[in-house]
Amino acid sequence: MVLSCGHTFCGACLNRLTQADRIRCPTCRQQVAASSVKVNVAIREQAPVGDADEIAPLPRVSKLRSAPDTTLGIMMYWEVHDIDAFLRSCQRIRDIVKRAPGVKYYGFSMDGKVAVSKEGHANVASYMLHLRNVQEHWFEAMSAATMTNMEAHGPKEQVDQLEDTLKDLLSSHWAYADGAFFMPSKYEAHLAQASRLIADDTLCVLVYWDIRNYSKFLAGVKDFQALTKQEERVKYYGFCLNGSKAICREGYDCAEGFLEHLQNVDGPLKAAMEVSDVVRVEVHGPAVEVDKLREPLKSFPAVFWPYPNDSFCAPAEYNASNPEPTPARAPSNPQSVAVSNATQAAAPVPVVSTPAREPSNPRRAPRPHLAATRPPLAATLPQTLARAPSRRRASLGPARNPVWRLAEAPAATTEASTQDSHSPSCIQG
Repeated sequence: MVLSCGHTFCGACLNRLTQADRIRCPTCRQQVAASSVKVNVAIREQAPVGDADEIAPLPRVSKLRSAPDTTLGIMMYWEVHDIDAFLRSCQRIRDIVKRAPGVKYYGFSMDGKVAVSKEGHANVASYMLHLRNVQEHWFEAMSAATMTNMEAHGPKEQVDQLEDTLKDLLSSHWAYADGAFFMPSKYEAHLAQASRLIADDTLCVLVYWDIRNYSKFLAGVKDFQALTKQEERVKYYGFCLNGSKAICREGYDCAEGFLEHLQNVDGPLKAAMEVSDVVRVEVHGPAVEVDKLREPLKSFPAVFWPYPNDSFCAPAEYNASNPEPTPARAPSNPQSVAVSNATQAAAPVPVVSTPAREPSNPRRAPRPHLAATRPPLAATLPQTLARAPSRRRASLGPARNPVWRLAEAPAATTEASTQDSHSPSCIQG
């Protein structure tokens, strides 16, 4: 649009500048009448001419960055026989889970005599620690209810390990397909809060598929994930597979986010429906958000699980970069070794090597920090004896391996050693 002063602006800008049918030109500061505004024909004629379909729309690009999802999700379904006893056990389990490390989210819902719990853990070690912490109350819950289904969703190496550990309990395990992601910024925004835990208001949707054409379905999975990354209200998204079945795991800020997602992936959804069937849809989340989807999903085999306000998540457990464990580097000093424990690697600890001379006290027990790094004695003893001088071999063998002493020493020496070992002076010493 061109003003009477000769300067050109877009229509949206002029609408914001209009005051009482007058427009103040931002360039020359001249006041002009709004009715004098005309279309700049010269610029309009330079615009591309053609059907609207010929102009490719710009792809949507989300401002949010994504990261690979490595969460180990556990879904447990129960048929309750004793409601009071079951709820007491679940409340005690929840109180313990709140203090446990490695728990990303936890929620529990009950409808009549049917209950479901959803848990998210950093890895298998976190989940096994959780089981040890709550095992007493977990067995109490199992005495008041029957577990009808237990599913594990996560990276393949994690769910495979869990399948071997819990083969008597786990009903099925589902490995993530390539491309499963979550939005770290959705959780990082809460890190400044004083509390480690926050209310979990995520709307979770699980779509279960029976696949008829595996290759075409997997090709569509990439389209689903690429389009969903462009959305503003998604928290996490991805597919997990188990044979010819699949689950689409989706998390959104609200119900409107899921409805917008359905419009965004309309093309891949129609293609997926041609090669697979939706057999079940589960909606988990705050009751207000869950109820919003009852009408839109009425044509699907949907089950709705509204969660009470005591569901929670731990934003700090979501690592934005998901760093892989850094392999230990060889120390620059050949006299230093890396000492590790069961949970984390410590810094290299300098250790002074033992000189070749005979130790002053060959029966002295090895120092604790060296014992943790030494290989088993049975594997190193033959090589040690072969390299040691004769005088060291005589002292090293009997001191570190009595079995070797009995096998190699002469009979007289063995008898003398046995007598000495029962003498009062040996007992006192």
